[in-house]
Amino acid sequence: MGWGISVIGILLVVRHGLGWNFRKYRGKLLIKPSKSSCKNIADKVRLLIKKHRAITQDDLIRILNPVIRGWCNYHRPMVSKEAFKNLDSVLFISLWKWARHRHPMKSRQWVKNKYWTRIGGRDWIFSSKENTLYIAGR
Repeated sequence: MGWGISVIGILLVVRHGLGWNFRKYRGKLLIKPSKSSCKNIADKVRLLIKKHRAITQDDLIRILNPVIRGWCNYHRPMVSKEAFKNLDSVLFISLWKWARHRHPMKSRQWVKNKYWTRIGGRDWIFSSKENTLYIAGR
């Protein structure tokens, strides 16, 4: 575990090896997921999607959900909104590439209608008839 402490004026930055970045600024402590933790989960999700190019949508959702849910539950009590937003973005881009790879001759609209649905007021939810991909931060 790597520890590091820096003091710059009234800004105190403490880095910790548990996957969080502790930062105290003007008396308020902010604990965020570390950049390395965010990068690791993004790389893991990308690798899982690339590795499973030929499986069905249901199977892909079953593989991804425990990974995403576990990481999000670990970081949920902290200031994680930005990290969850970035993870959602990585997921969308990777899943879009996965879907387009499976159907190279189909239109973008066809691919969207096949793999993404609208649930409530949120569009672009990666889901099938049986499963829905876990949305980070919700």
